[in-house]
Amino acid sequence: MLKLSTNEIRKKWIEFFESKDHLFIEPKSLIPKNDPTLLWINSGVSTLKDYFSGKVKPPHKRLVNSQKAIRTNDIFNVGLTSRHHTFFEMLGNFSIGDYFKKEAIDWAYEFLIDVLKIDVKKLWVTVFEDDQFTYDEWIKLGIIKEQIIKCNRDRNFWDVGNGPCGPCTEIHYDRGEHFDPNKVGSKLILEDIENDRYVEIWNIVFSQFNNDGHNNYTELLQKNIDTGAGLERIACISQDVPTNFDSDVFMQITKSVEQFSEYKYDMNEYFHPNVAQNKINFAYKVIADHMRATVFAIADGAIPSNKERGYILRRLIRRTMVLVRRLNINNLLWVDAVVNAIASTMGDFYTYLKDEKTLAKIKMILNKEVQLFEKTLQLGLNIFESSIHNQELDKDITFKLVDTYGFPIELIKEICEQRNVKVDLEAFDAMFKHHQLVSKANKANLKVMESQNESLMQLDVDSTFHYEIFKWENAKIITLFNEDFELVDGLDHEDGYVVFDNTCFYATSGGQQHDTGYIIKNDQQFFVDDVFKAPNRQHVHHVKNASLSMNEYVILQINEQDRKSITANHTAEHLLHYCLKQVLSPDIKQEGAAKYPHKVTFDFTYHAQPTKAQLDKLENVLNEMVQSNFDVQELHMDLDEAKAVGAAAYFEDVYKKLKGKLRVIKMGPSIELCGGTHAHHTSEIERIKIVECASKGAGSWRITMVTGHDNLAKYIHDLYVEYLNEINHLKANLDINDHKLNDLYNAFANWKNLSIDDYDLLNEKFTELKQALINFKIEFDKQNAKQAIIDIKNTFNAQQTNKRIHVFKNTDNKNIFNALNELINENQNTLFISFNLDENKIQYLLAINEKFATTNQINLNKYIKELNTISNGKGGGKPYFVQGGTSEQEKLDELLTAIDKWVINA
Repeated sequence: MLKLSTNEIRKKWIEFFESKDHLFIEPKSLIPKNDPTLLWINSGVSTLKDYFSGKVKPPHKRLVNSQKAIRTNDIFNVGLTSRHHTFFEMLGNFSIGDYFKKEAIDWAYEFLIDVLKIDVKKLWVTVFEDDQFTYDEWIKLGIIKEQIIKCNRDRNFWDVGNGPCGPCTEIHYDRGEHFDPNKVGSKLILEDIENDRYVEIWNIVFSQFNNDGHNNYTELLQKNIDTGAGLERIACISQDVPTNFDSDVFMQITKSVEQFSEYKYDMNEYFHPNVAQNKINFAYKVIADHMRATVFAIADGAIPSNKERGYILRRLIRRTMVLVRRLNINNLLWVDAVVNAIASTMGDFYTYLKDEKTLAKIKMILNKEVQLFEKTLQLGLNIFESSIHNQELDKDITFKLVDTYGFPIELIKEICEQRNVKVDLEAFDAMFKHHQLVSKANKANLKVMESQNESLMQLDVDSTFHYEIFKWENAKIITLFNEDFELVDGLDHEDGYVVFDNTCFYATSGGQQHDTGYIIKNDQQFFVDDVFKAPNRQHVHHVKNASLSMNEYVILQINEQDRKSITANHTAEHLLHYCLKQVLSPDIKQEGAAKYPHKVTFDFTYHAQPTKAQLDKLENVLNEMVQSNFDVQELHMDLDEAKAVGAAAYFEDVYKKLKGKLRVIKMGPSIELCGGTHAHHTSEIERIKIVECASKGAGSWRITMVTGHDNLAKYIHDLYVEYLNEINHLKANLDINDHKLNDLYNAFANWKNLSIDDYDLLNEKFTELKQALINFKIEFDKQNAKQAIIDIKNTFNAQQTNKRIHVFKNTDNKNIFNALNELINENQNTLFISFNLDENKIQYLLAINEKFATTNQINLNKYIKELNTISNGKGGGKPYFVQGGTSEQEKLDELLTAIDKWVINA
């Protein structure tokens, strides 16, 4: 079998099935779109359900993907077995009413034998006992008859009890006797015993029947193929390593963690079991697995919290933290190192992992969560220490630690084992289950309460909105609320909410931002900063510092310029929706949109990132439609009539609930149901510029547009100022003696007559200048760092003892670190100690020659623990090189006194 990297296997899979006329579908977000039945995408086919059900027409009848997935039902098996993961990639090839059994089986064989070069004698296959065609096809291809196992329905028939179902065939790879220590042999696969020798690598489901729910089966008119092959499993056998965790992707993550711990991962422990090493390996495996899941989940928009997927994410992070503690890692730099390792190993395929903003977001969220748990941990440990009686932890305290402080139960178990403290886990489980039942009931009641505001629900007054009016001269106040939504007769220089019998203020709806403006009463003006719809559809206006009374008549004046801009943007958004279907695909699906005075955003799903050429074409088509000066018509019809004329209905579920005729907006070929404000003619938009197409997660994109000459002029000016500020910030404190770079800067800084037509050129010149400055700064910093390291070394070398100490102030700790690394190689028997003071903390480093430390059995962790105890600090590291820190700068003298007593024997 070929030895291939994980990336190479994935690439070969996609290319192979593309050669068989399959369309590659980019991996979708881990967060399901419009599927309340799932917290996470948990299989390769999850994102394709609508294609198989017929709800959505597939872009092609043959599809191939490599889909990331998360499953947490087996979370406690992760690290204990060779193959369980929370995050994994499933390779898939699918047929939707196209090819069936023969092609699916033949191509599986061809890929394994001809592409991966697997020895056919290593393959074992299971088939459904009544599926003779599949059995015969495997025989024809050359699978050894004795290695094809006929299985019953429980093992080889996919059926969820209602709907499409069918037999399946599984392909297993025999890893040999090396992975069968008890020499059980083929009995392992024949009797489906859990083992590491016969590894399932491929499963093909033949969806050919329909179960009516009463186990009556009929043939499907459209037969489908659903294939799943585990990428991590194939990588494991291709690279001939003991477990999935020993393959290239996992090992790079593990190595990124190892540098912060004195404990090392040992791949050979699989064949030479050792209890202590097994605990260490388990920690590394879980950290690598959970961090992969965490990084991808955050990249796709998940945030740690105390509910639903956020709770799962927080649980993964906290389980990781428990095992980081087991490895005695005190330096929080491990977080960024792991994120970088994951981005490095998987960023070639998941390119958004290499985006600086995405990486920064992931690191920020992770570090914040880790630091939050560190604080929680300390509070919980204090409670733990004070709650132990007769070497036993009370079940109520156990529950409090888990429920209130978010302690993983595994951490409590581990601490109790270390301290020889008893804990009644059965009693805890009973309490926790009872709590979940009560919590579930309370949430149901809370949901009802949150969804209703008594005052608004009971508001039964007639209020009319006028689309085309910017100023309403005689609006009567028919309802007044204070800030707490209590009905009042008047407001006296205070904020509140107002309902009028007639209004020209648009309320936020359908992604269109509300109007702002003024309520005018005699010579007074009161600012309206928000407008929303009450449950009975009245427009509710939030007013600032107002003096108003019930039944008063006032003048309403909206911000006319903002309304015109929003109106043009809303009309432009309809054109964009139509044009996307023409330029990219008729299967484009809108996910959302937002219309503001200065821009419009449009979110949609598409299997690949739109190219620059596609976006340019899209912009040209949009502006052609603007210049065509289509009339914008307002029509009224019921939902069925609207759908019959091809009207797009993004909020169809909402429209179904509305009584009477619906509002339909038509402009040229574009026709949509819509309740928003619009231009009278498309030419009022003036011009459209697409300024960004960004990823919102896998397979989901957001286009941002700016419209109108004035808005475009302001946009390009603001963008230039933003770029120039960034350039000047980069350039600050740099002594630039490069003529070419100075010319580049001067040309950019003195740009004249900038217009929106220069948009692409501006971005190009900014990128060129920014990169040139970054390159110059890197070289500049290198030279400064070199000199700083020399100065630090000279400071230490001026001392002629075998224990050299220096206190630095506001010095780059990286330079101190690198200087000490050089010094311990140049001085065989000298201990170097540095303190670095900045505004609010002390950082300390201790280093000694590694060989000297080993020979003399010196472990600097002993010394840094003493410093940590004195200063309430944290830190640790390798026996010969440790680092730590504290926020208690006043402890410096005590630290120096303690060090003065240390004796280093040469």
